[in-house]
Amino acid sequence: MLADVDSGNILSVLFWTVVTIAALIAGYVVVMRVKNWLSGPDVSSAPLGFTLSDLRKMHAAGQMSDEEFEKAKSRTIEASKKLMEKPPAKDVKPKRPPNYPHIGQ
Repeated sequence: MLADVDSGNILSVLFWTVVTIAALIAGYVVVMRVKNWLSGPDVSSAPLGFTLSDLRKMHAAGQMSDEEFEKAKSRTIEASKKLMEKPPAKDVKPKRPPNYPHIGQ
């Protein structure tokens, strides 16, 4: 029964098995890259650095001098003011994965 099997059929089955496995691996890699790209850090929600609370704790713990504390505090307040003055983006385009086809543009 096994002696009647054509070697061309076996090679064809092996070839398509390897092609299928390669396609599955490639698909997995694409899905993971898109997932990582979509769940990447949002620039607008990135922290500014130290908060005033952090600065106060470091100053109270003796990790900062009075001069360093005042300088860092003024920088933090200034950065917060600039962020609040920035108008919200009106024309926000949706994120697209890298190499996404640009249809209709």
